[in-house]
Amino acid sequence: MSYLFLSCTKAEFIKAHGDRYDYSLVKYKGAFVHVDIICREHGIFKQTPHNHKGGNGCPDCANENKDTYSRGKYINLCKKYSDGKSSLYLIQMKGNGEVFYKIGITKETIKERFRKVKGYSVALVHVVQGDAGYIWDLEKRIHGLLKRYKYSPRIIFGGHTECFNKITKPVIGLLKQLEADTQIQLVA
Repeated sequence: MSYLFLSCTKAEFIKAHGDRYDYSLVKYKGAFVHVDIICREHGIFKQTPHNHKGGNGCPDCANENKDTYSRGKYINLCKKYSDGKSSLYLIQMKGNGEVFYKIGITKETIKERFRKVKGYSVALVHVVQGDAGYIWDLEKRIHGLLKRYKYSPRIIFGGHTECFNKITKPVIGLLKQLEADTQIQLVA
């Protein structure tokens, strides 16, 4: 098979994937040279145009479709990589004329978790550490309490669906108390 005439166009990407991805960052240099593609759910990922045209998509979406982020699998990942521990964080994000908050969970440090986020500064407001299952449940509960304050950032990044334009006083109070309880456990 000759690869001499292989090309991949935006129209072919859209034919394969619909409007799931944003191709504004694509700088095509060849079918087998990685380009930046924006997943509307998870942010920027790299892929060859040939593979993308062939049906490959966002690796984070593929992981979610494999149920990677189910409670049980998250607990197992944390057992494997962080001794079964996890952190729930509240961060403030600023940039692009925006100020908003994100509540999420991670088995990594906050710095590691946000090392690839571009366009926003990240300031840690609160962090609660604990067993992965407890942290998973806490995140779901807090997201439920804040659902009417959901915010969609202008710049898409992994976790952009967990953002809020306001954090209520009861949620701040809960996080402060849980953070203090975590500190007491560390001292004891």
